[in-house]
Amino acid sequence: MKKLLSCLSLLLVINAATAQIKKLPGKLAPLKREIVNRSTGQRGYSNVNIKVELTLTEGKGETLSFTSNTAIEKVEISFAGSPNSKQVSTYNADTKEGHFYLESGAYKGGLEKGYLLDFFVKGFDKPVWVCAVTAKK
Repeated sequence: MKKLLSCLSLLLVINAATAQIKKLPGKLAPLKREIVNRSTGQRGYSNVNIKVELTLTEGKGETLSFTSNTAIEKVEISFAGSPNSKQVSTYNADTKEGHFYLESGAYKGGLEKGYLLDFFVKGFDKPVWVCAVTAKK
């Protein structure tokens, strides 16, 4: 009886210990895109700095995020190699960051070749920052 109780208590301890171990998700594939961005050098807007990064978001796929030191009014996104594919995202007056889920239906057209992004500030009709997200070769 003592052997049975000690065996059962050992099984309970092992079960409790393994239940506390968190399961890690499967290995994520490395991103296969290259990001090139720069200021357009517009007079009066040379201090604009926008950081663009691409990450993998669980359940949503590739996510393109931007952070700016200046409020962004709109972003025009077009798909590389696809004429007339421009989409415009407008923001509130004080927006300095945003996200685009590239595998959503709206942006899926650029997954193969890439994206071109133009960033605009309020009161100026030309882009102050441009970004190209293309497939690595």
